[in-house]
This record gives sequence, structure tokens and C-alpha cells, in this order.
Amino acid sequence: MEPGPYPTALGKNMLAPAEPARLAGYGELAELPARMNAGLAAMFEAAGAPDPREVADAVVALVEAPAGKRPLRTIVGGGSGQALGELNAIAERLQAETLRAQGLGHLLEVVTPE
Repeated sequence: MEPGPYPTALGKNMLAPAEPARLAGYGELAELPARMNAGLAAMFEAAGAPDPREVADAVVALVEAPAGKRPLRTIVGGGSGQALGELNAIAERLQAETLRAQGLGHLLEVVTPE
């Protein structure tokens, strides 16, 4: 599951520095977490803000999908969806090449239980 940005405490807490006293040593970069949080807050307060239930709905859909039909990666939400899709395509190709080079190409085939 690869969710985009959603208005939950997870993102805000993730961007909070673990040791705020160290920020002074980062110069202009010290402002980055606060600026990112402000940008996210503005996006979340705007009309059409993303709804975290989209992630829960996507999880339910994956759980309910039949075995062998669940994708390895599922992008949920806007923002960087296209970029993530492109990165995932590259990662999938590299993973397949690596498995084949190691003689493990058979692991790329989905086996569905009967």
C-alpha cells in the first residue's frame, strides 16, 4: 500500500524532528519540516482535500481480492501517484531482472491455491 498525503497525525508526527535542539545546526534546512507541515495543512484544509477513508477502502479491496489477483503495490491518493507508478515500474523490472539472474525467476509467477 502506497498512500499519498492524507490529513492524519501520521504525516505531521513523521515530519517533526526527533531532537528539535539539533535544528540550529542545519541552517536554512532547519525550516524545511515546518514549511512542509504548513504546505500539507493548507492542502488538507482546501476544498476537495483527500479523505483518509480512501486508504481504508483500498485495504478492504485488496483483502477481498481473490488470491493471485492482488497487486504487489497499490497507489492510493493523488499527488505523486504518476511518479510513484513510474518508480514502481522501474522497481518491478529491476526486481524481476535480479530474481532471474539469481535463478529465481519462478518466484515471479503467481500460483493460486485451488
